[in-house]
Amino acid sequence: MMLSPTDILPIEIEAAIYMSRRSALMCPDNPERWRMVLAISSLAAPMLPKADEVSREAIARLSTLCPEDEVMRLRRVVGEIERRETAPDRVKAYEAFTTPEALKVVGTAVGSRLTYDLALLQARIGDTDAFARNLERALVLSPAFPAAAETAAGFIAQRVNDPVAECELLVTAAMANPTEARLWSRLSAQLMQEGASDAAVRVCGLALDCAKAQDAYIEVIDLMTGELALALWGAGRVQDALRVVDRRLSDNRNAFADLVAAMNPGLTTEEAATVHGPVSTLLKTIEATLRTVTQDADRARAVTEVVSTVVDRQQSEARLKQQRQTRGLATQDDLGAAARNYADLLDAATTAALLGGDKKTIDQALTEAKNLGRGDDTAEQFEAWSALNSGLGPEARDRFAKVRSQSPAILFGAAKALAVAGDPKGAARQYLALAVAQRGTVIGLLAAHELRSIIGQPLPPSEFVARLDGVVASIPSLMERYLTHELPVMTLAVDPEHRTTKPFDPIWYTLTLRNVSHMTLAVTPQGPIKEHVLLQPRVLMPGALVIDRMTPDIIPFDRAIELSPGESMSMRWNFGWTGVGYRAALRPVGGAIVEFRGAANFVGGVGLFKVGPFGVEPDPQGVEIEGVRVTPEWVAAAIASASSAATDEDMVNLVLLAFALRDKLIAEESIQPAWQAISEGYGKLPVDAQSWVVMTTPTGLAEMSGVLTQVRATTSGDVRASYLLNYCKTTDDPQLAAAVRSGDEFGMFAALVVQARFLREAARAEEKMRGAKQESVGGTRDAANQVGKEGSGGSGSQK
Repeated sequence: MMLSPTDILPIEIEAAIYMSRRSALMCPDNPERWRMVLAISSLAAPMLPKADEVSREAIARLSTLCPEDEVMRLRRVVGEIERRETAPDRVKAYEAFTTPEALKVVGTAVGSRLTYDLALLQARIGDTDAFARNLERALVLSPAFPAAAETAAGFIAQRVNDPVAECELLVTAAMANPTEARLWSRLSAQLMQEGASDAAVRVCGLALDCAKAQDAYIEVIDLMTGELALALWGAGRVQDALRVVDRRLSDNRNAFADLVAAMNPGLTTEEAATVHGPVSTLLKTIEATLRTVTQDADRARAVTEVVSTVVDRQQSEARLKQQRQTRGLATQDDLGAAARNYADLLDAATTAALLGGDKKTIDQALTEAKNLGRGDDTAEQFEAWSALNSGLGPEARDRFAKVRSQSPAILFGAAKALAVAGDPKGAARQYLALAVAQRGTVIGLLAAHELRSIIGQPLPPSEFVARLDGVVASIPSLMERYLTHELPVMTLAVDPEHRTTKPFDPIWYTLTLRNVSHMTLAVTPQGPIKEHVLLQPRVLMPGALVIDRMTPDIIPFDRAIELSPGESMSMRWNFGWTGVGYRAALRPVGGAIVEFRGAANFVGGVGLFKVGPFGVEPDPQGVEIEGVRVTPEWVAAAIASASSAATDEDMVNLVLLAFALRDKLIAEESIQPAWQAISEGYGKLPVDAQSWVVMTTPTGLAEMSGVLTQVRATTSGDVRASYLLNYCKTTDDPQLAAAVRSGDEFGMFAALVVQARFLREAARAEEKMRGAKQESVGGTRDAANQVGKEGSGGSGSQK
């Protein structure tokens, strides 16, 4: 992996693993700490060999502490198997863990995943029969297993020429993960190939609902809209198909006008609407074809726009290419772009000719294509089209016969030439062959339309249509309502364990996700229940600006492999370990209010997330972090507590007193006694408490010298490490060298982390001097930079 100077370095990740593991060992029966260890070590495993060992330790601990956790059970078994050195040994191990007796212990959900892994291993070593057998067994154990269902569908498609069986497996795959638009689209394509248009209409609608919920790219939505329009046309609902296309084209125009207006405040709404944006050639082609077959009054305009859309795009790209070359910039894939533009121009010209467009429109596309300097039998093709559009049937027939290309468009033109030449039977035969071979495509549907105009009846349905309709009918009728959020699929409760907390206390929340649908749903990175939830916090502090868009916490929520209807999984999460705790610790005296918004099955990024397919937004309650009223009575009590520090409460009072002094909240006559109490009390604390105080107290205060003198004289690696992480500001600080000499592991890690921080800050400063972006891709701002921007404060460690 290539790292830039502004990236977090491996040594810093190794230090994070060390510190998280050390924290877990302090409370070895706390599963949440071991989950933190596992999350960090798993992330680092590809680059740090030590991380694998720590991951195994964390998994073993969690398997003992949380015996009901299927995910840990699966990871532990897979870890045991993967340590075998040879493939045959691994096969034997997998087989041992998937016997009927073993399945009673590990459970069917875990067993299905192990059986699937066994199948993949057998495929790699060439045992295809065993692969197919275990793949089928994995699906029997868990029909809701998305990866197994999709793999099975692909396997069958490659080996069995049975469209019904393939569609059945595609439905199984789509039902195993209904949030994957690609699976619905793949199913609809198979249905259209077999002419099951009515069933395809429903499945295309599901694909489109899913893609919209995923916030898919505009090109994906356009493509799926086109698929829906073709399915509607195939089902005989031509006007419905035209309405779908028109609505999508209108929506795209309006969205682009809104974007133009937003980026150009001086424009009126009407002026913004006159700026033309990119247009889908596919949708324009379908629109023109539908208007042609219905003899719509707008047919000529639609056909002309098919060509103008492509020509405008090609000319725009040519201008951009010229500008890049003028500026001496490298052009990307110019050769490939030219080939694509040439093909698009020919397709546009062919579409215009195929739909009876005027000669001027066709010639415009051909002229642009010739400018790209390509050579083929284009001239012969368009002489044939010209003869056909002029009504010269025999000449057109003869010219099409000489064209070398056998593309569907040319075959359609040849069939139409036969009809114009007075050979309807010959035309019908060619239309029939083309309609069957290209069933479900624009050309195939157009050929079926022409065939019907000759013989007076539609193309006979495929022998499989009735059975395919039955397969699609097995998809639950509630699926549309699930994908459009009309009905909830799951609920997510995010509940604080305490509505109020003290400064520096943990901020524990319990998250509970419940499957309220009628389907068993797997928990995977891709869905249908995604194994991460997003919670974006907001911290409101008196006297400070509202921090409205903190970096969201992306929380791993993988306590189960799958959830049956009505089943739930729960977890605890301490926001005190995150940026929330850090922010609150910057101003602990005043207190804070912590609020959240978030989502399960989310899509999007910082501040822009939304619920995706099957997603849900929780309505979490906030938490108040209590501050203190700095009255003379509180100051006197805090001084007394700090000066004789012996308990956790005394330790916290000592730190709060330091922050109150920093914020100038203490009367003049109490300042000196307060600083003296802090210095005296610090020396009375045990080493681990001293370490926490040093990590938490505000920096940049000369009056802290009494404490820092004791810190610099320490022999404790923990205290020295805390000092380096919070107080070390220069590369020549003697404590850096002392930490390295000490041989203490924590101190050495802290020294290396601080040195890495200084290197990163220097690299960023150099980038800034060069005028480069201050934070390069992959770089992460560290706590020291945050303190500099927020004001003097500690690093916010939790007790």
